[in-house]
Amino acid sequence: MTSVSIGNNLATIGRLAFWNCSGLTSVTIYSNMATIEQCAFLDCVNLTSLSIPYGVKCFKQEALKGCNNLQKVIVSDIAAWCSILFEYNTSNPLSLAHHLYSDEDTEITDLVIPASVKTIENYAFYGCNELNSVTLPDNLIDIGKDAFDYNVKMYVNKGTLSQLVCWNKNRIPYQTGTEELLQKPYVDYSSTQTTSTIMWRNIYSEYTNEYCINDGVWLPLDGDTIQMTGLRPEISNNIQLRATKASGDTISYTTTATVYTQRINPSVQATCTASSITALGRYTVGDANVVSERITFIEDVEGNTLLKTGLDPNSQYQVSYSVVVQSDDGNLYSYMGTKVITTSPLTLTTSQPKVISAGNVIVAAESNLDDEETNVGFEWRRTDWTDDFASNTGNAYLYEGTMEGYIRNLYTGAFWKYRPYYLSNSGTYYYGDWVGIDPTNTS
Repeated sequence: MTSVSIGNNLATIGRLAFWNCSGLTSVTIYSNMATIEQCAFLDCVNLTSLSIPYGVKCFKQEALKGCNNLQKVIVSDIAAWCSILFEYNTSNPLSLAHHLYSDEDTEITDLVIPASVKTIENYAFYGCNELNSVTLPDNLIDIGKDAFDYNVKMYVNKGTLSQLVCWNKNRIPYQTGTEELLQKPYVDYSSTQTTSTIMWRNIYSEYTNEYCINDGVWLPLDGDTIQMTGLRPEISNNIQLRATKASGDTISYTTTATVYTQRINPSVQATCTASSITALGRYTVGDANVVSERITFIEDVEGNTLLKTGLDPNSQYQVSYSVVVQSDDGNLYSYMGTKVITTSPLTLTTSQPKVISAGNVIVAAESNLDDEETNVGFEWRRTDWTDDFASNTGNAYLYEGTMEGYIRNLYTGAFWKYRPYYLSNSGTYYYGDWVGIDPTNTS
């Protein structure tokens, strides 16, 4: 037997009912009550045609597993087919055959869903990749999961329930009989620091169109735009746009957008040396009412410019800059930007001394300290002194990276040594290397 016709009174085609019927080439199922159980046609390797004149109730998992030569599924009642429950996507015989026919000789490539269909079940046309297009009825209320391959073009009449259903399934349909895409409505906007202009795009007059701000009351659209004023910088408003159609059933499509006012963008620009930071606070000038600026580094400084000296080299410091904005209702709002700045490593390179006359010496060093630093100098001591004797110290002049000092009246009967130092505000001393002095070597 190569063909089987299953009668109208059958309720179930049981599990493994036609297992390994290798001679079976075609099956017709007349019963619209039948459930096709798991693996009912397992490994019917020569089955090429499956005909469902009236539709069946349900296809279970892998009902036609191994029927890899299935070439056509013949469906004369598309409305009944749309209501079949497919347990999985692979339960659908179209996932194997890929070709849908209305009779033995007529393949369906442009499918028209009957007007009586209101719901298309999950996986109804899954795997039917020879399907080019589908025209949906006006009053369709749902399309199940993966009912169609994504590349199938959908056609609807503008302003119908089916158009809203397509949008809700993230599909962009075409106007029936044309190649006009029926794009989704969406929210567009432009903003300053204190206003937001909301613009409605792709609005269809066939629907009831409403909007809602921050989960408030739904309001009817009146015109193409609305303007929100009296705002402040860097805030957001949640805008919902809803298109609704009531035609026996009620379907809505809702889209959401977050609308932002422009930023103040307080930020810190800084340059640094080994011992200083110069910081400048900036913000984006707009229509916000800025009433004060404050830059902060250890202590507050009014304004937007800061110079701090006496810092520790190769250390991190945080500079903050705040801008205060006054809104239309008189409230004050602060916006802050911060920057972590690392001072440069310190350079203190001791130079060779210059003996002007016996016991009188000019000492020097090269550094990357700022000229503003005052806590700089030199330390000197005899080379034969132990740690029981304190060094001598004196301040130095600092200009364009050169430290200089003048040591007078060194005892000429001994050798000496000296080194530069820098004292930071934290009380930490930083030293250069020791260099020897012969206080009699005036050469």
